[in-house]
Amino acid sequence: MRTRLAVVFIILLLFLAVIAQNTEVVTLKAFFWTLTMSRIVLLSVALLVGVLIGILLARPWRRRKKTKRESIGPAGKETGAD
Repeated sequence: MRTRLAVVFIILLLFLAVIAQNTEVVTLKAFFWTLTMSRIVLLSVALLVGVLIGILLARPWRRRKKTKRESIGPAGKETGAD
């Protein structure tokens, strides 16, 4: 857990360093929209969207499947929870 926290902290520091160096205004053209914004905002939104997509895609694999051993009751009979 501490290693994971350290890695997240280092990545956050690197991201902040990149943002601090990209302060100019950029024009984003997508389809028929034209947006003018600071590159800081653009990078932050891209990071946030990427993190949210990563969290949503990782959720199904976090569910713990119930094994046969966990479904056996105290008397050695199956509980029928399958």
